[in-house]
Amino acid sequence: MPHDDHPSDDDQSGQSAQAVPWRPVLAGKVFAIVLCAWALEFALDVRLPGINGPMYWHWPYQRLDAGVIYPWFALAALPVWIGVAMGLRRASRHKAALCLLMAGMVSLQLANLAVQSPAGPIERAGRIVAAPVTTGYFEAAETFVQSGGRLGDYAAMLQNLPFHARTKPCGPVLAHLPFTQWSSRQAATQAAAMTWLWLSCLSVPATYLLVKRFGDNATAALFAAALFTLSPGMVGLAVSLDPLYPALTAAMMLTWDSALVRRRRRDAVIFAAVLTFTILFVYNVLVLGALLAGMTVWRWLQGMAAKRLAIQVGIAIGTTGALCLIIYLFSGYNVVEAFLAAYRAQARLLAGYGRTWPRTIVFDLIDFGWAGGWIPVLLVGFGVRSMIRRSPPHVQVMVALGLGQIVLTAVAGLLQAETMRVWLFMLPLLLLPASLELARWPRWAGVLALAMVWWMCVVVNQNFQLVAIAM
Repeated sequence: MPHDDHPSDDDQSGQSAQAVPWRPVLAGKVFAIVLCAWALEFALDVRLPGINGPMYWHWPYQRLDAGVIYPWFALAALPVWIGVAMGLRRASRHKAALCLLMAGMVSLQLANLAVQSPAGPIERAGRIVAAPVTTGYFEAAETFVQSGGRLGDYAAMLQNLPFHARTKPCGPVLAHLPFTQWSSRQAATQAAAMTWLWLSCLSVPATYLLVKRFGDNATAALFAAALFTLSPGMVGLAVSLDPLYPALTAAMMLTWDSALVRRRRRDAVIFAAVLTFTILFVYNVLVLGALLAGMTVWRWLQGMAAKRLAIQVGIAIGTTGALCLIIYLFSGYNVVEAFLAAYRAQARLLAGYGRTWPRTIVFDLIDFGWAGGWIPVLLVGFGVRSMIRRSPPHVQVMVALGLGQIVLTAVAGLLQAETMRVWLFMLPLLLLPASLELARWPRWAGVLALAMVWWMCVVVNQNFQLVAIAM
């Protein structure tokens, strides 16, 4: 997959000028997006049955005051609009634009926390971290310390940990350990919450880099970063660790692509280090093995020698195994034993919820659509034909692999859960083709599409209670 950067001239519109949709077609697409946003807002307003999930599981409804949430979200989104305007004007300003988008994500997350509770954003964020029914990692860290703090006993300890922590590796719990040493529990949970909130904005440049690399288009990368920043899932699920995981997706894909293209052994070692960190922090992202395998096969079909390919794969697997062994020897933490214990815990939870396959397939995809505000799904549908006709083969392959990964995860029932949250790490895969379509549009139309995503962000967080805790 080529690594040539998008042309660096200040005005990027020239490259895609010939690909701009015919005016009546563009008008129809813009109208469809506005109509879709209005229809979704109406459906939530009238509480259309099933819109918030099936009978076996759904997002609780709420109705926040429009006179409060709209002004807050409008003000919080100002850095986003300034960053988009700056980035669309000159490619050389994309770094500054990304900084503004990151600031916009933080401000939108804080605004959402502010409107959800009269207690204020920081206090509500602290309560989310402290509540065992949300993530439970802070309480799990306290339990871990009280139990002696031995990583060798972690797998056996999982069944005694709160809710979500039972199905996770040790990383999230260990990440909360420093905060448990604070004298004030309230201050500690608030500090932890603000740490995860600020770190989550790293997923914005990660998404930009992913789309720029695999889409070969800096304008599309900017649109992808903006779509990501405004997505209802990223804004509404702030303070949980899930908004950090898209950065891991990008890191795994980018480092493995480098290992395949540059064919240097150290790149395979770097990928292995990223993979090991991921194994220690979250299991969800490991379903991307299908996508990574597809990337590997594509590189082989493009002429990479089988021997060199086998060497890179062997180095990656061997280094990952060696790192896990070193961790075990120095800490006693058994990666395989912890994974199997978490898998059994997840199976017990699923049995209790009644999320039986295959009826979860459709709901999982619908709920994931809410994570991006549904507008990106429309953009993907609009852009399929043009991508097949105009995009380079490597871009077509990456789009197909990304969308295929999402569908495979649903059809195979790999992650049956509240996918608006649990599948957030796959959101950049959806935004790759969506942003490539936006890059073909005139700037005003692209910005209008972003405005519709912002509207969906407001509507979803106004009507869905994505994080349910006591006020």
